Amino acid sequence: MSSPTPRDIAETFIRYGLGKADAAVFDALTAADIVVETGLSPVEPIRGRDAYKAVFMEFAASWPVRDLTIHRIDVAGDTVMVEFTATAEFARDYYGVAATHQLVPMREIHRLDMSDARIVRSVVAAVNLPFEFIMYPALKDAVLGPLQSVAKA
Repeated sequence: MSSPTPRDIAETFIRYGLGKADAAVFDALTAADIVVETGLSPVEPIRGRDAYKAVFMEFAASWPVRDLTIHRIDVAGDTVMVEFTATAEFARDYYGVAATHQLVPMREIHRLDMSDARIVRSVVAAVNLPFEFIMYPALKDAVLGPLQSVAKA
């Protein structure tokens, strides 16, 4: 049996790790010291598999994915870009924002860097305006608070 390719790892991780919130997939496919840059941690990257699982599983419990479609996978060596859309339900209160039970469309591109058949780094780009507007009360200070101001003369 051959080893999984970076494409196989990325597709499995997106479809089942993220799409189905399968913690076993996180354990199997991410490095213990993974670094993740995502809007789910707007102040700083998530560092480590256990921290990533905790952050993502909390999100997934509140925003379970109802469907997920992978539109494109591009591979360059050990780096894989995956573009997908999903629909999630805001099913449970999240960071103090009351659940609305709305079905919310999401569009994301994940850059996944691999080493030794594991994801070692993930950078998430997302166009999730409905999610961002719903979560604005909780996100505004975390995202806007650290921005510097330019002094006016």
